Formats: sequence, C-alpha cells, structure tokens
Amino acid sequence: MVDDSDAAFQSHEVEDNWDAAFESHAANRVSVAAFIFPKSVGHLNPSLALARQLVKHRWEVHFINDEIHREAIECAGANLHAFSSVGDARLLKGVGSSFAHLQKECQRLNMPYWWTRYVVGYYATEMCFLPLLVAWLRELKPDLVVYCPQEFVAGYWAAQHLGIRSVSLSVVAGPGAAEESKGRGLAHLGVSWEKAAQAFADSPWNQKAIRTLANDYGITMARNPWEKPVDFDNYTKENLVTATADFALRGEAFEAFKEARKRFVFVGALLDVPGARRCLPGDSNGVLGGGTSRQRLHRQRSDVNEELPLRIAVRAKQASRRVVFVSMGPSLTDRWWQRRLSGTKCCGTCSEPITGKVLCKAVFQAVFDALGDHEASDEVDSVVAAWAHPDSPPLLVVDV
Repeated sequence: MVDDSDAAFQSHEVEDNWDAAFESHAANRVSVAAFIFPKSVGHLNPSLALARQLVKHRWEVHFINDEIHREAIECAGANLHAFSSVGDARLLKGVGSSFAHLQKECQRLNMPYWWTRYVVGYYATEMCFLPLLVAWLRELKPDLVVYCPQEFVAGYWAAQHLGIRSVSLSVVAGPGAAEESKGRGLAHLGVSWEKAAQAFADSPWNQKAIRTLANDYGITMARNPWEKPVDFDNYTKENLVTATADFALRGEAFEAFKEARKRFVFVGALLDVPGARRCLPGDSNGVLGGGTSRQRLHRQRSDVNEELPLRIAVRAKQASRRVVFVSMGPSLTDRWWQRRLSGTKCCGTCSEPITGKVLCKAVFQAVFDALGDHEASDEVDSVVAAWAHPDSPPLLVVDV
C-alpha cells in the first residue's frame, strides 16, 4: 500500500486515504478479511470502524471473538465466529487449564500473581491459541488478517504460518507509546524494565514457546518482545495506525521503526457512526443492570449533541480554522473499568498507575492550555471525546 522509501515513512506522506487503500482487490469475487482481536473492548471497539469501512467497500469481514460482542460486531456489518463454534472446543478449555496450571506453578515458586503475565503469559496465550487460529483461518481462507499487535500477536503468527497477508491495527499513540505505558506500569510495581526482560528471557515456558514456534510452525522469533522499542509489533512490516508517526513519544523509537523499514498506514481517527453499537465491558451487566442507564451506555454516541466530531472538524476546516481532536482511547474502555476509573487494586496486589479520571483531567487541561482562552479565540475547534462509563467524566465536545 505504501512504498519502502524513506520518504514514505514520513507521516506527511503516509497513506491517508483508507477508502482507496482498502478497495476490494479482487474484481471477480468478494475479498475476505479476518479480524483477530482480544475481547478487551478498548482494543476491540476501534476495530469496528475499520471493519465497517471494509464492508462498505464490499469486503466480507469475520471476527473470531466472544459471544457477548455479537451485537456490536454484526452492527458493523461483520460476522462473528464465537469461540465455542470454531474448531475444537477442548482447545479453549486447554487455554484456561494451561494458564491456571502455570499460575499455580508461579505461586509454588512464590511469584506474585502479576508476575505470571511476564513469565508464562507469552506461552499460555500465544501458544495455546495458535492451533485454534490456524484451524479457523484454514477454514475461512481470508485474503487479509487484521490483528491487535498489543494483545493478540498470535494472529500474525497464524497468518504467517499460512502465508496470508496481515496488517496490525494499533490503538496506541505511535512508536514508543506502548513501551512508555508498560514502563510506567512496571515502575509503579517497583520492577525495572531490565528485570522484566530478564524474567521473560529466563522463563522456561517462554523458551519452550519459542522452540515450538520454530519446530511446529516454522516461525523464527526475530527478537525478544521486551527489547526496545516494544510496541508488541516488531514482526509485521505493515501497521495501520490511528495516529501518525509524529505522535512518537521519543525520537529513538521513531528511528528504530524507520530502520526496520516499518510502514505506517494512517487510517484516521476511528469514529463510529451515530447510533452504532459498541462492545460493552464483559462485567457491565452486573454493574449496570438493565434499563435506561445500560441502554445509554450501549448506544453511546461520539458526542452529546447528535453530531459527530468529524462533522465539527469538517466545518472548522471549511472556515480555515485549526482543529484538535483528542480521544481517550482504551484507557476508559477496558473491561475492568472500575480500576481504570478509580485506581482500585487489581487482584489484590497492585493499582493502576494512572486512572481514567486522572487521565481525563490531564488531557482536558493539556488541550485547554494549548488552545488558550477558547472564548477569546476564533481560530481553533477542539473536539475532546471519551466513551463515558457511569462514573466517568462526561463526554465533552468544545465547539468554539
């Protein structure tokens, strides 16, 4: 989609017409796309807008995901393959039992619960899910695999094993953002980056996973995923992004991806259409119950005035005014929204390093500081959007 020249990597020359980029490439048949994302709504919801665009261009889109997200996925015009209906159901049971067994082993070794993710999560998730994904893709025969690089890199491995083209859809803010987030989380737990990387490298389970990938699937791990930069996307050369490379948090992260000849395809801010269904946190039924509040959350629109931020931006552009759009991203749409918003303890061992409320306040303040006194200015439109939970700050649109 984008050439390999150095110039093409620069954000101002990155492909910015995603309608053209995803035109159905097969004139005599419908192109098929397989979406492989976790059921975490902060990562799944952004993919729905991309799926909707592909459907508009006559693609047939299929998700493999949890049954609880069927309504939102089908609202986007895509098809859901629920886990229980794909492949051997015993594989899924194996995923849970394998991870539980490894967690018990970590407890026997007196490891904290959260440490399990670093020393066995790589093996338990990627290696246990890979056979399921390979079987599903063999049956589906897609032309393209779209996967989440932060949470489901197994989608890339499965596609590579079968020789299917794949792209990752990243919901982080650009090169280095995931690394920064992970580093802050480790620091909050009192763990250095080097210690976490060493735990990964020394883990016999991870070492076994790497050997299995090489022997059974012909996949060679290019690098330790803990090596910097670590956007958990060191594999694919083609990455769809919702923010341009200008958003890299540090110059060295940008340069590292440039040296790797990584291509960024900018698909724009992933905005839903008015009234579009969105995936709900997995535990929202017990929190919200039924009735009006649940319906309001389930049909949350992109702004409070029935007008999409994109339309506000277009109107401002026509008036030659500068536009700033800010989205809260997955920080407020994680299924564990209670601790995201309030900073409550997770698994009784640690708290989130930053809460949704803190993040909202910081982002709003930064936007207003950058814009100055919006009442005295007619040069800027600011659109600040967050998908609100019942106790979160309200979604805010500032149209000055």
